[in-house]
Amino acid sequence: AAHAAATLWSLCVDMDHIKPLVAQPETLAALLELLRSGDAFVRGQACGCIGEVCIGQRPIKGRLVEMGVIGLLVSVLRENEPSIQRLAASALCNLSANHADNKQLCRKAGLIDAFIALLTSADDEAVLSAAAGGLYNLVQPVDLARLRESGALQVPPPPPPPPPPP
Repeated sequence: AAHAAATLWSLCVDMDHIKPLVAQPETLAALLELLRSGDAFVRGQACGCIGEVCIGQRPIKGRLVEMGVIGLLVSVLRENEPSIQRLAASALCNLSANHADNKQLCRKAGLIDAFIALLTSADDEAVLSAAAGGLYNLVQPVDLARLRESGALQVPPPPPPPPPPP
């Protein structure tokens, strides 16, 4: 299963014409099922493939979300294995990039808090980078106070108002 997911992942890299072939409903369903595997390596390879197959593919992003991928990836993201956290964070980042509907669904699924938790607890630089990238895709001005309070990121306060004219 891990080798199959890794092969599909490799086929998708820089091959936009292959992605729709990989993203057949049966294949996507199998990848989502691999996210539930008891084997961490299998889960990681499935995350990698899901993250790659949707890059630049709006219809595939929508299809994956309709199939329930966000909740599965958030569960994998919360595991305590850095290599899998990085792959899940990257997949979630790619699913929400340039897709307003997916961003909203990720926000509703608690992904901002999950990324903040990762940024405040992870030691692995690759995990931190992937979580920061995912957070960048989701954060809105309304989230700045939460980011400041969490200590996850150093967000400067707004500049003071200009002095009144003389």
